[in-house]
Amino acid sequence: MFSPTVASDEKWDWVKSQKLLADNLPLKKWLKNRTGEDNTVVEAAPMDVELDEYEGGQIPEDCFYSEYDEETLQEIMAEQMKLVTLLKAHGKSKHLANRILIIFDDLVGSSLFSGKKNNPFKMLNTNHRHYSASLLMVSQA
Repeated sequence: MFSPTVASDEKWDWVKSQKLLADNLPLKKWLKNRTGEDNTVVEAAPMDVELDEYEGGQIPEDCFYSEYDEETLQEIMAEQMKLVTLLKAHGKSKHLANRILIIFDDLVGSSLFSGKKNNPFKMLNTNHRHYSASLLMVSQA
């Protein structure tokens, strides 16, 4: 969630109080039981993907950003791609990955829409399906 009003607007307090997250049980089971494809490998391949644990189904405070910056978006995308890549390397669908939702709220005047060639927001808009991600853009009319 990127929003300049995340600390001052009561709508975000309401969102933060809701139980919106659910465990991805099929992914957790696969990660726990992974021993190589068709048991052809004695030992599981190293895994550098960590799944976050969310208490009570609520979105943690560190997922709310009051300022948009490209580096943060790139970090989110890179972390998600690590999981998608791991799944693909083991013959699993990216649809097993955690589905993420990124909300961009009231960012019309930000660098979100910069004309840079490698703007991560523009890339994510055209490739979000490869990251198992959805986007919401909220703006005032």
